[in-house]
Amino acid sequence: MPDQRYPFCILEGTNTHLCRLVFRLGGVGASMAAACTHPLDLTKVRLQTLSHSDASKRPGMLSVIRHSVAQSGIRSLYTGLSASLLRQMTYSLVRLGSYESMKSTMSENRKPSPAKLLLAAMLAGGLGGIAGTPQVCQM
Repeated sequence: MPDQRYPFCILEGTNTHLCRLVFRLGGVGASMAAACTHPLDLTKVRLQTLSHSDASKRPGMLSVIRHSVAQSGIRSLYTGLSASLLRQMTYSLVRLGSYESMKSTMSENRKPSPAKLLLAAMLAGGLGGIAGTPQVCQM
């Protein structure tokens, strides 16, 4: 029987440490994804903020990456990563954890309908947004 403190944990006979790990892994997974995509997102922003008089001579993504690395080193591609990680660790952790909790609560008696799961996903996304908003304002 799962521990009642962690109703979302469906792993029978496991200790609570493993159940708590489910919450944390969502935040860690989202942080890893943010770390992988951050250089591309930063390059996109740099491309959008470049000012050129002739649109046909705008540099491409690879040339902006090469220029950034040549000027400031490889670490320049990870400028601002800490704010992204902070947001992911709050937003994704709350979003994934609250969705699993709501889904578990709804499926105590029977399988929840797609409409209920959609409502749970929307509420979880809203809660995650509220949790992640202070981090977005700091960016």
